[in-house]
Amino acid sequence: MNSQGNLGRVAGPGTVQLGWGQRRELSRPPAEGTELGLGAAGAASGSSRHSLRPPSSDGLGQAGAEFCGARRPSPARRAGWATGSTLNRVDNPRQTVTQEPVACGATGTRSCAHRSRGRAQAGRYLPVPSPVLVERVRLLSPLFERQVMSSYPRYATYGRAGIRPSVLSQSFPKPSPEDTKKYYQNDSPLTPHFGSENEAMNFGAARFCAFLDDTIEVEQCLVIPSIVSLRRLGYDMPPTPTQDLFKTVTDEGYHAEQALQYARFLRAEAGLLDSQPRRAPLFLRRLDNLREREPEQSRRDLMTVINGIVTETRIGFELDTFARDDSLAESAREICRTHAEDETIHASQFKALGRWLWHVFDDDTRAAAADFFIASAIARSMPDVDSIATMVYQATSLSLQESRRLVYSVYTEQVLIDQMMAATRATVIYLRHLGVEEYASFSLAVERERERLGAELAARRAAVGGRGS
Repeated sequence: MNSQGNLGRVAGPGTVQLGWGQRRELSRPPAEGTELGLGAAGAASGSSRHSLRPPSSDGLGQAGAEFCGARRPSPARRAGWATGSTLNRVDNPRQTVTQEPVACGATGTRSCAHRSRGRAQAGRYLPVPSPVLVERVRLLSPLFERQVMSSYPRYATYGRAGIRPSVLSQSFPKPSPEDTKKYYQNDSPLTPHFGSENEAMNFGAARFCAFLDDTIEVEQCLVIPSIVSLRRLGYDMPPTPTQDLFKTVTDEGYHAEQALQYARFLRAEAGLLDSQPRRAPLFLRRLDNLREREPEQSRRDLMTVINGIVTETRIGFELDTFARDDSLAESAREICRTHAEDETIHASQFKALGRWLWHVFDDDTRAAAADFFIASAIARSMPDVDSIATMVYQATSLSLQESRRLVYSVYTEQVLIDQMMAATRATVIYLRHLGVEEYASFSLAVERERERLGAELAARRAAVGGRGS
């Protein structure tokens, strides 16, 4: 490569001198002494220059020396390209080049029988680049990463969205004693059963604290582990989206810290008990059980990543609902608003990750991933009736047994299914667009969950002497 950004020059009939003793055979060599440039990456291409275009989005089909008007290779030559054998020109048997199979796009399939898009117009084949040439383009062209990214789905970043990560503000809103507004929407079927407005307010505060507790667990035990586990899947992700996903770890840690501090102040302000020792949330226990059923570590790592994708497709909508509700306390809306802005970026990045992974999965992995996606979506969004009963106990004068009896009678399996479906709406739309339901049925999984809930609730009601016991 010379100072003008050229890869080499034509050394003689049918060959290109690439440097370090490497030569490249051309199907139709240009005039001797013609320089080969990098197109946009090198000096401006002229009529006497032949540009190396960066890889196209459909793989490496045009990465290499693309010469307009190249002769259609003979069948024997094309067969050699397809098998990766050494190619011998009939007119000069001493000039040879060994073709190695190269990776094609994001699918990870191996092929070197690439054809140019120009073939459809001119009916001509173009030569396949040698691995040495492809590597030289990768190392020398600043356009290479941009072209690799063309095969990875686009996603939002803070820079493109024009917003700053909330971690940079280090803002920690606190509940105010003067704030008479509620902390949770009045969407609970329990609302008619409270004896006073104060009980309803305290129940809302307890629910918001539980939501913040779940946020801490989600960030630390679902999202961050899913990013770390990406490295164990064995897929060669482009470096830029990988780096962007790892950057979100800082945001998630801050969200957990923010939630921890706000929940502590709100519990003190509302006089709510903070149960110790604290159990892992129901959804985490269920997801852990699902993961541990998988005998292969690779499948367990895959489910860890899928759990992160699922939770990031749903949390932003929940946070945005809080942020837009002006009937809620301003401090609660603020903590949800800044978190929701970050999650707009995170959700876009995790959705892109899910699309890319789905594209590179083979058929068996897609079938397993489809089951994981659906099971994770249901487990992540199913309400925890025992946790709700504890909130009632904290907010009212009822005993724990009475609280459980009330919750188990009000939260029927249909109510639980309806709330789960509302929480997973955005996730289900994403999964359908992904193609998950070509391998597994979400509706069938919901019906199985309904049957499981019916038996589980009947056992709980029998234990507390409630309805149906």
